[in-house]
Amino acid sequence: MASDDDPAAAAGPRIFVSYADESAAHTDDVLRLCSLLRRHGTDPWVDRWHEQVRQGWSELIEEQLLAADYVIVVASSAYRRVGDGRATGPSDHRGVQSETALLRELLHQDRKLWTRKILPVVLPGQTWAGIPTFLQPATSTRYEIPVLTAEGIEGLLRLLTGQPQYLPPDRGPSPVLHPRAQPGPDLRPGGVPTAAAPTPLLTSSVPGPQVRVPVPLLDLYNVVARWLPAFAVLAPLLGVILILPRAEAGPATGIVATVATLAAAAVGSLVVRDRGRRIQEGLFAVWGGRPTERLLRWRSGPPHAEISRRHELVGQVLQAVLPDARTENAQPAAADAAYRAAVTALRERTRDRSRFPLVAQENVTYGFWRNAYACRTAGIASCLVAAAATAAVIAWDGPGVSRVVLLLADVAVAGGWWQVVTGDAVQRAADAYATQLFAALERLAADAPDAR
Repeated sequence: MASDDDPAAAAGPRIFVSYADESAAHTDDVLRLCSLLRRHGTDPWVDRWHEQVRQGWSELIEEQLLAADYVIVVASSAYRRVGDGRATGPSDHRGVQSETALLRELLHQDRKLWTRKILPVVLPGQTWAGIPTFLQPATSTRYEIPVLTAEGIEGLLRLLTGQPQYLPPDRGPSPVLHPRAQPGPDLRPGGVPTAAAPTPLLTSSVPGPQVRVPVPLLDLYNVVARWLPAFAVLAPLLGVILILPRAEAGPATGIVATVATLAAAAVGSLVVRDRGRRIQEGLFAVWGGRPTERLLRWRSGPPHAEISRRHELVGQVLQAVLPDARTENAQPAAADAAYRAAVTALRERTRDRSRFPLVAQENVTYGFWRNAYACRTAGIASCLVAAAATAAVIAWDGPGVSRVVLLLADVAVAGGWWQVVTGDAVQRAADAYATQLFAALERLAADAPDAR
């Protein structure tokens, strides 16, 4: 984590802290909270830190509050009393009167936006009864801090930095639920009732023996992105077996070799997946970050209008406030963490292949190119070994059309592995997937209740 002297730690998500100076102990707790937030990568603004010079407080407060990414409202009895309009006079916590009046106005202008930005916080020794009524203390989210430590403010920090503690799991396929047997007598000869056989409630949608949990036998991603690269590595070796002299005597050798190769490719797909995941982080580093995150970065170079639109849609669809350009430049690592969390949530929203077929298609394409690139060296080696073996068979047993064609194919495929399966090809596929993923935001936004 950056130190306090690190310029990158001087700013983060901008936070305006609104509180009632009702006692020295309460104000000390507010300042402790602000210090903790600042030491953990955020940029809180509190009036006590800006008393060194003469200020025009009314204009300054309004300027800071409107520029903030979030507004923390610290609960206390005085704050609720004044915020509920029960101040005893103009001098009764003037600052709180001005700030709560401005917050009411902002909520009236855009309730959805400012409900996300205004965060009621309850410090140790206080209760949620200190939150003003217009902030809905009993029916809206509040942030209760049991102790003023890093652990105590973790939930608040996760929200401020866009790093949720829990994410939903992958959505599985719908089960097939058969209707239950209708009640009624099932008579044996002689009129004796028999018990009806129980009907299974949860079965596979794949024809064949019924199982308890539906499992797709041939998932498109598994076949194209994992199995196909593994088979491409093994196929040249299968070709050598098929042109051996003993294979010409009967089909048994060829059949056994083909089945064995298919089975080996199925097992090899697990290795391919792991290798693909291993090289992925290295590729991201070479590209300057994950393609999905780069489409959200202000510093990445695309027109700011496009980035601004994506941020707007993320806020609308995912209810997340992403960093602005100033915050991102000050703390790029924290900004990337917020972008990563938003992308993860967006992927979960677009897993329905029937609604987002292009996202699924580009995901499969990227998976294929990434995994193929991960086994590029093995693919080239397999082709060269097969070519050498084929040449040896030709020298030993004589040429034949199939053997010459296989030799030329091995050399050509090795060249394909070298020239076609490249890091640039993987990057193009990754960029296409990222673009399609964010294009899905427009549909999600159109389907949102507020859009109808």
